[in-house]
Amino acid sequence: MNRGQVAWGHSVAVLLRKLPEDLLPERKLLDAAKTLDRHYIPARCPDAHPAGPTQDNYTDAEAREAIARATEILEYCERQSLDN
Repeated sequence: MNRGQVAWGHSVAVLLRKLPEDLLPERKLLDAAKTLDRHYIPARCPDAHPAGPTQDNYTDAEAREAIARATEILEYCERQSLDN
């Protein structure tokens, strides 16, 4: 759905908060977005962690959690685009 808005930026939480009021997600989804935002730079930059490469600083559980949160957000967006 296009409401004449331009999505700009890298923060998933900010992008969700800037949705029109009738599309704003619940607090739980905004919190999930904040979780993803915390991974944006460290997961992309090889020197973001003080000790070793990025892949050595994430656990399988953290990766699964990030994927689950991203899936929740994508599903929300898909539902909104189908509903409107």
